[in-house]
Amino acid sequence: MAEILFVRELAADRDLVFAFASDGRPAWATDLESGLQWWYPGGDRAAVREAISARWSTFPTMPIAAASYAGPHPALELGRRADAAARVSAPSPTGDGSPFSRLVAALRELSVPARLAVAAGVVVVAVTVVPWVVGFVLGGVNGTMHHPVDDAPGPPAVAVAGAACPVRGEISHDADGHVLVCVSPSEAQSYQLIWRSTS
Repeated sequence: MAEILFVRELAADRDLVFAFASDGRPAWATDLESGLQWWYPGGDRAAVREAISARWSTFPTMPIAAASYAGPHPALELGRRADAAARVSAPSPTGDGSPFSRLVAALRELSVPARLAVAAGVVVVAVTVVPWVVGFVLGGVNGTMHHPVDDAPGPPAVAVAGAACPVRGEISHDADGHVLVCVSPSEAQSYQLIWRSTS
């Protein structure tokens, strides 16, 4: 750390500490009042960081080696630019104001774990709700297109096991007198109903 030299300087309204490399080039500077720090080109090196860390607590008590009150100072100019950059507010997300753009903007503001949780929730909804909605919609269409209900109430006098039926839970009989019930053959397609023997 001996090759790093620290110098405290008053420049206009700033109380600055500079770090210089052994060849005299500035490596780093800080404003003691605001805590603002600057790296000069090529100055961000491990040795400089170690020296800054070791001497950090001594900066406020270091003797002032120089004071300048006239003319632009490089560190002051850097400080002004950094202050101006810090004051610039983040641009508002561009979009047409539609709910979709607002949703995308809101998702961008979430952390990665929160985004993963939202994605998992969407997958769960898609897996559980979408098949139910499809079954409900297709069940209504299928029931009216493929299984028209007769005007006469009640089940047919003679039903056939495996044939389509219109009303879940309805009871009928086949030609041999076995009792048949109108049920769904599987949970995957709950809108399909067939006659199934109970015996």
